[in-house]
Amino acid sequence: MTTPVHPETHDLRRVIGLAGGIALIVGITIGSGIFRTPPTIAGLVPNPLVIMGLWTAFGLISICGALAVAELSTLLPRAGGVYVFLREAYGDAAAFVFGWLYVLVTTPTAVATLATVFAEFLLNLLGVAANTATVQMIAIAAIIALTGANVLGARVGAAVSEVTTLVKVTALTAIIIGAFLLGHGSLSHLTEGGAVQRG
Repeated sequence: MTTPVHPETHDLRRVIGLAGGIALIVGITIGSGIFRTPPTIAGLVPNPLVIMGLWTAFGLISICGALAVAELSTLLPRAGGVYVFLREAYGDAAAFVFGWLYVLVTTPTAVATLATVFAEFLLNLLGVAANTATVQMIAIAAIIALTGANVLGARVGAAVSEVTTLVKVTALTAIIIGAFLLGHGSLSHLTEGGAVQRG
């Protein structure tokens, strides 16, 4: 009598934990755009109500996308995220193309943008002129440091993610509180004249 042979399965080790998982998702959700784009939008859209309307509308669109991904993740609880969804819906070819584009285009672009914004804000905080060479060197150093942290293991990477997410959430909280404490109820800072002018 023969025993049926079941294919060996390999699951990812669950070492990040709840705090690390929350920090990872929140960190991905809060990107560099919220820190960099408001002055530009305020300069292009002088009406404060329109600005608030745009943020609200795109926030609702983002929530719809998040709910869709949550539903798909419940239906297909396997490692791979969007790759798994595309493979189930459109086949291996579409998933293959997405996977390589994500690795070679999407992720490097996002990482470079985040590192550049980090370098610009760091130099601004230190009161140093943000010339191109300095920004690039700091951005490269940040990418190397974070890559090294993730190479050391998932726990180290999760710990770094927790710290950086805490910094971003703290900064946003300070901005929100500061808007109420220092804004004096004026909308003039959201008009074209109050926006940061780019040369």
